[in-house]
Amino acid sequence: MKPKALLLSCSTGGGHDSCAHAMIKHFEKNGWDTQFLDPYTLDSRKTANLVGGAYVHLIQKYPKVFYGLYKAGEWYEKLENIIPLPSPVLDVQKSTSRRLLDYLRKNPVDLIVCTHMYAGMMITLLKEEGLRLPPSILITTDYACIPFETQADCDYTCIASKDIEDEFLKWHLDPYEVLPLGIPVDPEFEKTVNRKEIRKKLELPVDKTLLLLGSGSMGFSSITKDFEDLEAFLEGHKDVNLLVMCGHSDDLYLQLLQEGHEQIKPIPFVDNVYDYVHACDVYLTKPGGLSITEAAAAGTPLMLVSPIPGVESANAEYFERKNMAFYARKPEEIIPFLEQLLNPQIARAMVMAQKHTLPRHSGQAVVDFASALVHLSPTKKKPGIHPLKTRRQNLT
Repeated sequence: MKPKALLLSCSTGGGHDSCAHAMIKHFEKNGWDTQFLDPYTLDSRKTANLVGGAYVHLIQKYPKVFYGLYKAGEWYEKLENIIPLPSPVLDVQKSTSRRLLDYLRKNPVDLIVCTHMYAGMMITLLKEEGLRLPPSILITTDYACIPFETQADCDYTCIASKDIEDEFLKWHLDPYEVLPLGIPVDPEFEKTVNRKEIRKKLELPVDKTLLLLGSGSMGFSSITKDFEDLEAFLEGHKDVNLLVMCGHSDDLYLQLLQEGHEQIKPIPFVDNVYDYVHACDVYLTKPGGLSITEAAAAGTPLMLVSPIPGVESANAEYFERKNMAFYARKPEEIIPFLEQLLNPQIARAMVMAQKHTLPRHSGQAVVDFASALVHLSPTKKKPGIHPLKTRRQNLT
């Protein structure tokens, strides 16, 4: 019988859901059965929408407030490490965790994979009650350890890079439970493709330099000024076209269509974002952890703009530090960086840095780890036992 994995995510930003659906592809390619669930829907669809919508609204409308809460979370977590304090984020997951337990009893699985810390916290609460659960893995989707993330005490925590391992270990996690396997992406981003063929497929010009402007799942409200600067840049570069990923913003799509700029092509919501990332010469985007990992997996030169203060600025700083992207902190830096990225030598160096810095084929690595984990004897399915290490020992 096929092993079965339950993928748990929450819709606070699209990256967590995208990571879960990417893992579904990797699991199913390897012969697993899978199930996706937003655990808040066990309360009600209204609750799930409220949780996701409130987060997105806060970031879009009040980014400084969000940053203040983010920093407060960092300080609160430091205090928790010194004196016992209740965890405000963990406690609010209690009612949903009980409904999740009922779901697991009715829908047994061999493995639980959480791509959001809220889901991981629900698993933590059930473990603290001494309940027997399937093995669990938390997949983090940023290049930093964000506040309260380590309170999601799954059996294993998959992190973006070994470079940030110490950020997790300082919160007393067992080193064997921290897996620096990288952020899994849709396998389509990892494919080697012919750029000209992809452009023909998408009906894009094969003889132009193509810029791709994306905003992640949070919308375009914070990068309007960046877009204006790009319009001015295009006026002086007639061999350059701009593709604008409009996502669910129908208003923006219709506005750009009506303006009819000959060098700007609006793209409505599409399921094949990977084709456009492969097709472009430069990708300008907000530095969501999944978005920039997808671009790096595709080998696309990156410029990062308008981060959400806190976690996205940490992502941008990491990619900048590793020479995997240019990070435009101010609008006036965009055009000079863009001029540099249009230099083939600089672009190639950036792509090589991406290739040599980030773990490759992270999704497959998670599946390999999970397959070893579920095939261990029941007595070894517990925290502190590293399945790949155990298997290697048994083979010697």
